[in-house]
Amino acid sequence: MVRPNRWTAPTSRPARVAAVGTALSLTALLSGCGLLDGSSGADESAAEGGGQVEKSDIKIGYNPIIDVAPIFYADENGYFADEGLNVSTERTTSGAEAIASLAGGSLDFTYGSHVAFMAAQASGVADLKIVGDAYTALEDNVAIMTVPGSGVEKPEDLADVSIGINAERSLADLLSISAMTSNGVDVAYEDVNWQQMAMPDLPTALADGHIKAALLPEPFLTQAAMQHGAFKVLDAAEGPTAEWPLGGYVVSADFAEENPKTVAAFQRALVRASEALVDQGELEQILPEVAGIDEDIVSVLNFGAFPTTLEAERIQRVATLMSQFSFIEEPIDVEDMIVPLPED
Repeated sequence: MVRPNRWTAPTSRPARVAAVGTALSLTALLSGCGLLDGSSGADESAAEGGGQVEKSDIKIGYNPIIDVAPIFYADENGYFADEGLNVSTERTTSGAEAIASLAGGSLDFTYGSHVAFMAAQASGVADLKIVGDAYTALEDNVAIMTVPGSGVEKPEDLADVSIGINAERSLADLLSISAMTSNGVDVAYEDVNWQQMAMPDLPTALADGHIKAALLPEPFLTQAAMQHGAFKVLDAAEGPTAEWPLGGYVVSADFAEENPKTVAAFQRALVRASEALVDQGELEQILPEVAGIDEDIVSVLNFGAFPTTLEAERIQRVATLMSQFSFIEEPIDVEDMIVPLPED
């Protein structure tokens, strides 16, 4: 469910958000979670899958964020076990680390930003296959935010101020520059005053005046609005980036070739969980442990969507936008990277 546009001005926050106050705990958000740290606890005989998968014990790289909720839900509800998979996880700190772990064999699957995957593929750093589409940004799910007194009142003001992002040449600045240019902000990427810092630090830096605007996804968007009166300058998931594919799951090309039944089993469990999480009540129940979001705040977040299909055309938009803004030098045909979902 997509909620109404709540962050358009500092006085537009509804009473129920104000009542929650500062309930969001970013310390918990970054502390990881227990559902998939180590063995999933699946019965060993089920994990063997009757010989139906080439590799029953798989390790998945993840970040403790909303995007990966289906993986946790699938494990908690036995979807992986039903497919003969015994899942463990390893928390990764960046797309580069996750991709390196795939190449080294310490991970079998990993979640990550499609931007990171496209950059690695285009540069030849890795040969990746996309096996799942993780999360889609919808309205009010990710936005360029500011605070009262920043001097930023309209999109055009962004051309001359510092903008906080969590990393350069990443999803954050790609969405930001696209939103700015599509809304008539006359500025080149290299002329923007990008300020890189850890995502949890951005709301405070915004409030303290160290930056004048910041690209914030949920739950940081809501945290900034509640704690610091932040409001939206530009929605980063509208226009050219409407219903934007934020991240997905990949394996190495070698793994995909050698373990097609294992990949198909993973895909079936992922889709099954993504279908279940259309029920927002189910999602809200699992997020406190998945992403460390306080139970009192989770119901006021603006959620994206969990895709149940894997469409090259949709993810191609990421590669195309990266080419447009020179994030990659060589174009990518995403169709070549896709492992189609099993038909059964």
